[in-house]
Amino acid sequence: MPRTGLRSAFGIAAMLASAGLIAACGSGAEDLAASAAGPESGGVQADKVDAIASQVPAQFRDAGQLVFGQGTGQSQYPPIAFSTVDDPTLVGLLPDIEDLIAGTFGLDKVDKKDSFEGAFLGLESGKYDILVSQIDINKDREEKYDMSSFAVNKYAFLTEKGSDLTVKGPEDLAGKTVAIKPGTAQAGLLDQWNAEVTGKGLAPIDIKGYGETSSSYLALKSGKVEAYLTIGAVADYHAAQDDSDVRIAGYFPLPKEDSLLGIVTKKGSGLAQPVCDVINHAIDTGQYQQILDRWHLGEYGVDRCEVNPPTGH
Repeated sequence: MPRTGLRSAFGIAAMLASAGLIAACGSGAEDLAASAAGPESGGVQADKVDAIASQVPAQFRDAGQLVFGQGTGQSQYPPIAFSTVDDPTLVGLLPDIEDLIAGTFGLDKVDKKDSFEGAFLGLESGKYDILVSQIDINKDREEKYDMSSFAVNKYAFLTEKGSDLTVKGPEDLAGKTVAIKPGTAQAGLLDQWNAEVTGKGLAPIDIKGYGETSSSYLALKSGKVEAYLTIGAVADYHAAQDDSDVRIAGYFPLPKEDSLLGIVTKKGSGLAQPVCDVINHAIDTGQYQQILDRWHLGEYGVDRCEVNPPTGH
């Protein structure tokens, strides 16, 4: 996803918010939402598919709805999940995937926002039926939950525009201060890098955890941190803005088997395979590609959905 392509596709006129990237309520997000909603965007309307809907466990069919936990908290992640000044409803890749699942199942969608950690707790307690969020598939999660792969992921290091920091490996961050969101996969990956750095006798990476995206950006802008490790698609979006004051310093290298995102359901709930059937049906019909293209995320697609696919981390 080259930056020039993003700039052209999104047609952004200005940066997000006066504090710079704090929330997706500036004209950039407004323009993105408007362009995605237009008839040329190929927005997807999912119809019920009886062969798939019949495989959904009776408890969910009888309820007539699916309750989705959206673990974005108060943060904004255009083009993944965000809202605008005029409409608080979440839009983006994740809400579209939710619509695809609920529509194909023939069920109503109930979407509830929560913190990243709270979404998992809500799934375990039965508050939510399913989580469609930016959740990496890894071995620990596959032991506790069922995970249906639906997209690939990458992580990027953002720095201020004037920084000359380039990140290609752990040594580049020795002695540097880096912001992350606690409890996420990228936090664990950065811990691994820190272990490599200190194991070589180099200065440790000073890792700072911030619960909300806005806090990480403010820390970056104020000089409290020198880099911010975040979602690649979101970093690409922010760095592509014409008036952006951040830049991509590098990407965290991940093999493909370690970069899958998963739709999370309770272990043994019976939802994981029907969810994969929805994604694979949408791949076959072209609906899946329409959703990716709607948000300019074509390179993040999977060839097929798998339940609890092999993972290296």
